[in-house]
Parts: sequence; structure tokens; C-alpha cells
Amino acid sequence: MKRQLLIALPLLASCTTKYYIPPGSDVSATVSFSNLSAEIPDISIIDNCKTSKINNSYIEYKKPSDESTFKIKIPVKRKISFEYKYFWISGEKTEPVTIENQYRSHIELRKTNVISECTETVTFIPEENKHYEVYFGKNVNKCMIKASEAFFLNSNKQKHLLPVIITDNQKC
Repeated sequence: MKRQLLIALPLLASCTTKYYIPPGSDVSATVSFSNLSAEIPDISIIDNCKTSKINNSYIEYKKPSDESTFKIKIPVKRKISFEYKYFWISGEKTEPVTIENQYRSHIELRKTNVISECTETVTFIPEENKHYEVYFGKNVNKCMIKASEAFFLNSNKQKHLLPVIITDNQKC
């Protein structure tokens, strides 16, 4: 029993999801995530070629003009990538399956769901003390992602979004 448990522990440890841990430094920027689609995506941050998942509770369903509730610290002055993956059932298909037992074999038709996926990534270099908002969504079978710097001017309480300069994805 002990030997089986010792073998299983490393296997269990390798299956754990690595969630994003914000930098401890005061030198940082912040980011918020907004979902413009009904589907719930998987979000990851890629920093120095290390991929970490974002907890889905940080995803907001809001209009771009609304203020963000959740702000996560991110490093500055280096490329940071944000990756979104959507999975959804796009239909079903019927396939022949061979059923065999010791007495006979026959073919049955079985229905299975067709799972579709789309992935989009945006990469930019955050600047110190700035707030960014990353919006993502899905329209029919096409995914989209957009990153903007978000700020409020003191003269009016209206939120402004300035598109960020997108860079090439990280080469890992």
C-alpha cells in the first residue's frame, strides 16, 4: 500500500494547475479582464515563458465604459502575454463503432458532441503605474481579443481607453 501511495503522489502533483501569483514589487501595473461573450474562457498569463492560469472569479462581465472591479498586479518593462481559450459544443456527429464480445461483433451508430475551440493571444509591454483592460469575446466561431490602457481624466469622470502597442508573442 505504501509503495502505491508513493507512486501516486508525484502523479497527482503533476496534475495541479499553476495559478498566477502577482509580483510582490511595488513597481508594477494592473490589469482587468472583461468577457464580452456568454461562454466562460480559460485565461492564462505568460510571463518569461511561464504560463499561469487566471482564476475565473477575476473575469468580469461588463461594458468597456464601466469601471473594473478586479485589478491584478502585473510586471512592467517586459513582454506579457494574455491567452484566452474558448471551448464550446458546436454540434454533434454520428460515427460507426464496432462492438465486440466473445460471441459476436456488430457495428452501432453513436452520437458524440463536436467540441470547438478558439484561442487568441495578445502581447504588450506594460508600463509602471498604468492600468490595462483586456477584453475578449466570441462571435459565432470567431474569437477576438483587445487590450487597452484605461484611465480617467480628473476634469470628467468618463473612462478613456487607449489601445496598447501590440508586440510579437513571446518566443519560448
